[in-house]
Amino acid sequence: MLRLPLSTLISSILSLATASAGAAATVTLQPIADNTIYQGLLANDPTGTFEDNSCGGGPDVFAGKALRGFIRRALLRFDVAAAIPAGSTIDGATLTLNVNLTTDTQAAPATLHPLLGAWGEGTVDCQPNGGGQGAEADPGDATWLDAMFQQLPWIAAGGDHGAASATALAPVLGPVVWDGAANPAMLADLQGWLDTPSGNHGWIVIGDESRVSTARRMDSREGGAPPVLVVDFTPPAQIHACCTALGDCSLEDATTCSSQGGVPDLGANSCEPQPCPQPVGACCAVEETCGDPIARDVCEAGGGTFQGEATSCSDPQVDCGLEPFVDALPIPPVLQPIGMSTTGVPRYQLRVVQASQVLHSELPPTQSW
Repeated sequence: MLRLPLSTLISSILSLATASAGAAATVTLQPIADNTIYQGLLANDPTGTFEDNSCGGGPDVFAGKALRGFIRRALLRFDVAAAIPAGSTIDGATLTLNVNLTTDTQAAPATLHPLLGAWGEGTVDCQPNGGGQGAEADPGDATWLDAMFQQLPWIAAGGDHGAASATALAPVLGPVVWDGAANPAMLADLQGWLDTPSGNHGWIVIGDESRVSTARRMDSREGGAPPVLVVDFTPPAQIHACCTALGDCSLEDATTCSSQGGVPDLGANSCEPQPCPQPVGACCAVEETCGDPIARDVCEAGGGTFQGEATSCSDPQVDCGLEPFVDALPIPPVLQPIGMSTTGVPRYQLRVVQASQVLHSELPPTQSW
């Protein structure tokens, strides 16, 4: 699994789902928070219990019953209201998590349950411990006993949650997918979170806890294949693509768009494919090279950093970093001794002088000693 840090912001891609009069659209979200809580008293845990452990900053989340008999549950929260216009109707959804490790030999059921209260993600990274047992929580982190460690206990240990909203079979390896088409309560959760954002505390993933070795390790939002929630929805009437001067796109009514300085595209009710004109300028690539003229979306799709509209690589403010390994390593002559000491040790003489040096071919000369 590739370990790549991911932004703590929502990654949303809006696309036109149908061309019908309903103007349906789709949004793809990644979690804004996730964590794992651990149940069990084991002698080899330095604190005496895994129930005070957490893993909000790790690259994995866990759900199911471990070989050694203790239970793990994953917590996930998506900011639905930030990505879908208020007043929309949720039509469908799928949630996909990637199983990257298990000791099981057969598919096992895993259920989603809506969480009933706020909980803490924190920054604890349990990967150095292998992840499966977590690491000691910081104040405010979710644990088996506390929604926020040392601050707010769960009413019931293991997370306060409602009835199961969706069930799926988690494979030994690969994607586990919860589909709203077969689980209408999952769509009801999303509609409720859209209509009342303050009630959105996300889901808890509960694996098969009836037997051992059912635990699944899955990529977290910090992992290489983070969870993905795809939601189909019908926006309210008169919602259009709203374009900013930077080329950003959101779905707004025309009045709201104009009041925010945007330009409504009355011919588009989706942001995918990108309907907004993209500014063109210099682009710093991941290998620290510079190119222009390049459109912002093309630059960022390749992992680059857009430097602003109408910029060029020759502009003083455009700094993509120094290209490595372009200058030969200077090798000074071997210093020769000026004589010998009375004890037979070679004597050397060094002069300290001011000089102008070019430390890199992309830098101007600088004074040094």
